[in-house]
Amino acid sequence: MISVADLLTPKAAAGNYFAARTYVRSDAELGLLENRSGSRLIAIPDTLIKALYAGLEQETGLASRLVLINCGRWWGKNFYQRFSEEMASHYGIPLSALTMADFCSR
Repeated sequence: MISVADLLTPKAAAGNYFAARTYVRSDAELGLLENRSGSRLIAIPDTLIKALYAGLEQETGLASRLVLINCGRWWGKNFYQRFSEEMASHYGIPLSALTMADFCSR
């Protein structure tokens, strides 16, 4: 027999978390881009990225690769932490509990 409590538990959100129409929200008046969870997004032109790389290499020489590796490692750890929290919040289960098939099909 099904209990009433089982019927009242919230189910995982249906649909693709990264659906284009719902993942990015913009406010043209304020010039803001936000993702589904409210975190701000930034659009950076390719020329700025190239200039940052060139400036870093000019300032640090061969150490620029080490700087970029350490920055990437730091960013990657923080991204994964935020990503797993967003996925757990959206689907109602921890990211580690999602199978690859479930993750790709949702």
